Amino acid sequence: MNKYRGYAMISGFLGAFLIATGMMLKNIVTFSPSIGWIGGAVLFFVAAFFTIKSNKRNVEMTS
Repeated sequence: MNKYRGYAMISGFLGAFLIATGMMLKNIVTFSPSIGWIGGAVLFFVAAFFTIKSNKRNVEMTS
């Protein structure tokens, strides 16, 4: 596994964690669902970026 794929996995897990935590804390902190969804979306975009970068690197190495 190359480093970009690892970064993508970590970003995906952290994104899901942020969304779940934001939804759990919605009765305690007023804006926590919004913060969780926005943070999760950003981390999912970061994961998609690293996934694309990893796939480009694999294609370059095999060609």
